[in-house]
Amino acid sequence: MMQFHREAPLTDLEILGYSPELHAAEVTVWTVGSIICAAVLVVGMTNLFNVVPFVAVLSAAAVVYLGSCEPARRLKARARLRRKQLEHSFAAFLDLVNILLAGGAGIESAFVAAGDSGDGWCFDLFRELMAAARTERVDLWSKFRDVGQMCDVDALVDVANSLQLAGEHGARIRQSLAAKATSLRVRSMAQIEHDAAQQTERMGVPMVLLFMGFILLLGYPAYANTLGVL
Repeated sequence: MMQFHREAPLTDLEILGYSPELHAAEVTVWTVGSIICAAVLVVGMTNLFNVVPFVAVLSAAAVVYLGSCEPARRLKARARLRRKQLEHSFAAFLDLVNILLAGGAGIESAFVAAGDSGDGWCFDLFRELMAAARTERVDLWSKFRDVGQMCDVDALVDVANSLQLAGEHGARIRQSLAAKATSLRVRSMAQIEHDAAQQTERMGVPMVLLFMGFILLLGYPAYANTLGVL
């Protein structure tokens, strides 16, 4: 699918529970609102401030473009946040499964008990997937793989493939789960540290601007007095 400001990836819509019709309606509202704001801007700039019409039209076009792009930007940001939440919750879910397996629980009972131990939309999703697997009499990991592919969450797909490989070849599922849980936990911690570093870098810009403003505030009186003496 082409991905530009009026079309959103289906994976982003799926993980947020949005329908294409709802997203199209949101884009329409934002576009119409930006057109109205652009028209007001053109009238105000040309009549009140005597701005060149060409500049006013360019400003209005920029407003319309940004307004029509805003729904896709917001959708992508929310979908990215949802994917991070899902990966972090899935890592915690696998840790719980490993603990239950170490205590002697079976595979299915460990998954069910781990799903019942958490709250939030992620664990609600895990419980729904396990209930659907029991109803349809299919493997648990096949459901996790389907959701991972549908929502573009690689962690779910990788773990499901590893579990299927372990089950088919008689490998020990507990070791496979432990390795995947450790990998997800390390990746989640690296992502958290990366996000924290980015936030720290962003905070540096306001501090520099504040410092420059402080210097100008202190230096302007001296500069004005110097010009007055001259």
